Amino acid sequence: MVSIEELDERKKQVSERLVKKFVESGIGLLYQDSEEDKYTFQHEACVDCRDRLTICRAICCKFPFALSRQDVEEGIIRWEFGRPYLIAHNADGYCVHLDRKTHSCTVYENRPLPCRGFNCRDNEKWKVWLDYGRKTINNELMEQTDQSNGRIYSCPGL
Repeated sequence: MVSIEELDERKKQVSERLVKKFVESGIGLLYQDSEEDKYTFQHEACVDCRDRLTICRAICCKFPFALSRQDVEEGIIRWEFGRPYLIAHNADGYCVHLDRKTHSCTVYENRPLPCRGFNCRDNEKWKVWLDYGRKTINNELMEQTDQSNGRIYSCPGL
């Protein structure tokens, strides 16, 4: 006979195993918590992107992020089939909406909120520049981004 306490402990262990397996398999949906309208968003970053592209190589277009419900329902922004609803990336790690020749966004008017508001000058999570004023790039970030995207976007069985 199993006591209630033992049964509860076993349920907890099984639950932890299932959650771990769920996370490792990449099953599930990702979406932005915020449901702010991207078209009325007022906090766009003021960065001289054109002047910096030869140095940063549009690294911000390699960052993974979840789309909003608005993005998904519009059906313009592509997302990863194996990782709904992460913004889609090509094999080279860049967003599928980045024009490689012009380094411009092919869906600029409809771009997601994170693209509108990203500030590479002083972002805490994605430290692009070691010194923004001197245009000193954080070289480690590109390598770290490529490694993490390899884990995020690889999908077993696809």
